[in-house]
Amino acid sequence: MAAIQFAQSGLARYKQQRLYRHMVALSGGVNGKILRRALPDQFKAN
Repeated sequence: MAAIQFAQSGLARYKQQRLYRHMVALSGGVNGKILRRALPDQFKAN
């Protein structure tokens, strides 16, 4: 995972994410932006 390696090499430990969750798709609106309000619903469903 490139994101984890990048964080470990370039960020202090307290700035690194504690949890990484791979998602196949993100909820997007008509304009192509991610719908952040829909993300908690996806976490509750899993």
